[in-house]
Amino acid sequence: MSIDVNSQITDGLTQANLTVLGTGPAIGVMQSQLSLSQATGVLFANMVSNQSQLSLSSNAAMTEGVMTLLGSVAPKANNKEGELAKVLEKMSDVIQKQLAQLDNTLATS
Repeated sequence: MSIDVNSQITDGLTQANLTVLGTGPAIGVMQSQLSLSQATGVLFANMVSNQSQLSLSSNAAMTEGVMTLLGSVAPKANNKEGELAKVLEKMSDVIQKQLAQLDNTLATS
């Protein structure tokens, strides 16, 4: 049994199928590039956020250390060298704690 089909219909279907097959690779490359650009944008946003947190944590550690130093040294005008060394050691401990917290924050983000 033979069915006669208009050649224009078969040409139209063939062209539609070829269009879909022809644009497939281009769409695949476009989606790949879009994914890459979005990932790069997220990467840079995270880098800026981490730098901001690092700056804030560094300022907090410095402020805490200076306040500890000034709070321990300023009221006592006649400190001995040993007492000043203890104050500096305490300030160093505070700064080390703040830096350790900063490392933990950066490691988890």
